[in-house]
Amino acid sequence: MAGPTIRISIVVAALLLPTTVRAQVTAARTASIDEAVSSGKRVQVETTRGETRKGTVFTISPTSLELVSGRRKEIISVRDISLIKLEYRDRISDGAKKGALTGLAIGAAFGAVVALASCGDRGGFLDFCNAGGFALATGAMGGYGVGIGAAAGAIGDAARLSTRIVWRAPATNSRVALRLLGGPGRTGARVVLSW
Repeated sequence: MAGPTIRISIVVAALLLPTTVRAQVTAARTASIDEAVSSGKRVQVETTRGETRKGTVFTISPTSLELVSGRRKEIISVRDISLIKLEYRDRISDGAKKGALTGLAIGAAFGAVVALASCGDRGGFLDFCNAGGFALATGAMGGYGVGIGAAAGAIGDAARLSTRIVWRAPATNSRVALRLLGGPGRTGARVVLSW
């Protein structure tokens, strides 16, 4: 009589195994989402279907993430989330510094090309063929480039919202397959676990 009881126990355990595995994956995903974002943060959520949802995090539970966008609340299942990006404003000084350096390089290069192209021209008040004239041309154009680049970088940072990926779903291709085997003289089950 122990034979049928053991077979039934194995079948029940095999049927419940996928639920247990799914619950563990969901709990692990939620724990890492809790660490990545908190209530009140502006985020962009990409779903496993390729859709992007934007909003402010309202609540995080073991099974869902609730976003608020305007007056609308949306609940997204944790299993459906593939990526979360945090929205933030980049410091304006970053863009200004990068723009100034880029402008300096471009302006100085332009000044050098102009100085070399005009070398040998008679009639100008500066002689760009000597070191002083060449330095003046590259320095002046580099200075213009610094100003223009810093302004462009600051405007770009002020106008654009930046995002940073703070959470990505773990790549899981785990699968549990159960196949009941039966036939004349055969009974059993085949369980396949893959990840």
